[in-house]
Amino acid sequence: MEMFLSAEQRQKISQSQIQWLKLLAMDNMELKQMLETEYLENPLLEHKETEYEPSRECMQQLNREGMKFELTARDNGYFLEEAITSQLPMDKYDDRQWNVIRYLIGNLEENGFFMGSVTDAAKANGVPEDMVACILEELKGLEPYGIFAANLEECLLIQLDAQSDNDPLKRKLISQYLNELAQGKINVISRELHASTAQIRKCLKEISRLNPRPLNGFYTAETSYIVPDIILTEDVENKCFQARLNDDWTADYHISDYYRSMMTKTSDAQLAAYFDKKYRRAKFLIAGIEQRRETILSIADYIGRIQYPYLRGTEHKKPVTMTDAAKALGVAVSTVSRAVKGKYIQYPAGSVFFKELFETAITLQENTVSTRGDAKEQIKILINNENKEKPLSDIELARELEKRQIIISRRTVAKYRDSMGIKGCFDRKCF
Repeated sequence: MEMFLSAEQRQKISQSQIQWLKLLAMDNMELKQMLETEYLENPLLEHKETEYEPSRECMQQLNREGMKFELTARDNGYFLEEAITSQLPMDKYDDRQWNVIRYLIGNLEENGFFMGSVTDAAKANGVPEDMVACILEELKGLEPYGIFAANLEECLLIQLDAQSDNDPLKRKLISQYLNELAQGKINVISRELHASTAQIRKCLKEISRLNPRPLNGFYTAETSYIVPDIILTEDVENKCFQARLNDDWTADYHISDYYRSMMTKTSDAQLAAYFDKKYRRAKFLIAGIEQRRETILSIADYIGRIQYPYLRGTEHKKPVTMTDAAKALGVAVSTVSRAVKGKYIQYPAGSVFFKELFETAITLQENTVSTRGDAKEQIKILINNENKEKPLSDIELARELEKRQIIISRRTVAKYRDSMGIKGCFDRKCF
């Protein structure tokens, strides 16, 4: 045994920093609920009684592509058919195609899987099988993700596509080893795939977060609204969008003058210590909320400048990552990630998840590209050279792109194809 001295530098996060990061990651509704709980427990935190009710314009029921899916309330409950068809463009399909769509919806089993066959659906509606196959492929891209899958494996893979998750190990586990995962045979899988048990367990944890029953709990009597955390208003003169937080109610919280006065006058040491603890907590919350506000607004203002043409609907989304935003604003990438986590941003054309305004690069096998031009160009080339009697579906296009070392999901292929004004496989077919 021996003793020695050494000099080293360590970076540690204080307890107050951890608490602030938690505040930053909360959306407005979570913050409101947390403050209400804190108000009940902390006598130093005073609340001015006002009934906070978001305006109707701030309660977006979103069902268009690129926006979060919400059910629509009716007096006699929710209708599955309307909830799904509301995500589809009305002018894209003719009467025969709409009949097929309704047939496929009507044959969904309770968890959201389509257990029938394309052949039976085609015969029942008197249409070609290719038409049914193309429509079914498009329906698989709707929310809640995983509906219309033929089985559990496809359901989970569709959800990975929606997340642009192309991890080959995760996909192989879903495609070939679901039963073994369910039985906990981690070591067996590890040996067969030549992967560490830690890798398998990590993938298993992420797979367990997917929804194996997309329509489970679909019917409910409660109306659900989206309340945006950030609202963007256009500044035409400066060609940008300016942000404001939809949290006016936070101004109703302040430190109680009565208890602060009592705190200085009390001679009871135990009571003074109690007041001091609660005072520090209330002071931290109020300061933390203001710091949270400044951080989120700075990021929202930044994205409102960068994505100004996209938000106005005149251009495509620009390639900007959270790392770019962090460098421009002089903050950590993790700060940007927490600031946008789970938050909705409203602009004149609708509302989206804040994180969807950041454009990630397309992944190649060994490197990345910063724009989508290469992928779009390859999609255009593939479609121009396809067999017009049997055009490529979106999933087939994704597989062909993978051969060219461009790895994107089927849903992304559909998004890029639509942005170029190229129709789906059925509409491109020459009968």
